[in-house]
Amino acid sequence: MHDITISGIIDLIDKATGPADNIFNTFRQNILSGSYQDYAEDSLNKLTPDIRDSLNPWRAHNRISHIKDNEYFFNFKIPSKYFPFSHGGETHLIDSIIGDMFSISNSSIKKIHITQITWPELDTSLQSKQSTPNTIRAKFKLDQYSPLLGFSVKPRLGLPNNAFFERCEEAAKLGFNIIEADTRKILLDSNDLDRHIEFASTLCKTAYQRKHTCAYSINMSNYGGDFTRAIEKISKTIHTVPAVIKIDAGLDSLSRIKKAKEVNSNLIITSYPLIKKIISPRIPDQFFDQVLSHSGIDIMYPGGFVAVPGNKRHYNATEDLTLLGESISRYTNHIISSRFTPTITGGISAGLLHLYYELYGPRIGYFLGGAVATNAKGMNAGAELCMAIVKHAKAQRAKYEIFKNIAPLHSKIIQKIRDETDSEYVIPREFIENNKLGQFVDENWKNWTRTSFDT
Repeated sequence: MHDITISGIIDLIDKATGPADNIFNTFRQNILSGSYQDYAEDSLNKLTPDIRDSLNPWRAHNRISHIKDNEYFFNFKIPSKYFPFSHGGETHLIDSIIGDMFSISNSSIKKIHITQITWPELDTSLQSKQSTPNTIRAKFKLDQYSPLLGFSVKPRLGLPNNAFFERCEEAAKLGFNIIEADTRKILLDSNDLDRHIEFASTLCKTAYQRKHTCAYSINMSNYGGDFTRAIEKISKTIHTVPAVIKIDAGLDSLSRIKKAKEVNSNLIITSYPLIKKIISPRIPDQFFDQVLSHSGIDIMYPGGFVAVPGNKRHYNATEDLTLLGESISRYTNHIISSRFTPTITGGISAGLLHLYYELYGPRIGYFLGGAVATNAKGMNAGAELCMAIVKHAKAQRAKYEIFKNIAPLHSKIIQKIRDETDSEYVIPREFIENNKLGQFVDENWKNWTRTSFDT
């Protein structure tokens, strides 16, 4: 049986009472022993050795070390038998960490921040996951240079169903792979479900006539009817193309995600983890991403991409260009290790789309909203412009392996970006050279376009 390892930082107040190791002793004893401050020796002797050792805060792998000032790094292990992985242990662990595990009544502790959680059973489970980024790409018939393109329909409030469906259908005609509703366009009852299933069927036929695969992601985040029957109905009705639903990761989402996959293991689930930023001080982003992927999420916005200059609207991203290499590598690792397709969403204007494609590559998803919907000549013109940019980017990468050879967009497309949008075109080659990313970008593209990538 493996251990779960939890690492983090304890920040103490200036006038902490007692040495840090004694505070850590109390801190860890609370996690493992609850309110029992001491155990009788005969009770300890009756426990199995691994459990008895786990209650010892001075065990070799339970440690605290000084970083600077009042900050201390801590590390400890918990036997995974406390959280049986095959019986919902990951949900129990998250609930415990957010809830009472670190709720310590010690006035010397100013702040606790969990930086890493490792769990061998979780890693093993992810590597045996049946639905992977490669299988998703195969379902949408994407070649090695084609990214997964999504259109997130807005506005968030007040868009009538007819207008909403019209916007989705136009995007499907023009080449998008997944059309999804904004987080507030949720299904509330069975009547809503029937309308959206009918529309999903119509949309896939529309795309088929244009010789490409497109699916409508039905937002089941807060469905109020019989969830199991709803998934069965979706699966039975939508069978000629990938059946896709959207479950935004809220507090009760894990059980819904698992239930959906139990009903139909071939179902594709997209997600936008709404609570991720709020819980990140206790649940590290990477661990939460892995738990969601293990539960059944296939396509997800993980946050953490770099908002390059010109990105005017973004969420859970950074504007620090020095973190660009780290961010790109993390996105690639989501595919290889965490086994889901990461997306970039929010603030990808038409002028930046070519650059993001060059930086983050063809293996992720680009979910566009305003780049399509806010075009001065209308949504159709916005979709056509974005598709023209992607078409050029793909053709250049299919032709050239080195970033220096990648040609900028045609002057007519650049002029359209200026005339129809509020963004300016950024030439990828110049940005990459100015930020000294050339070798890094070229090595990434060699990796991304290998036929054996992610196998």
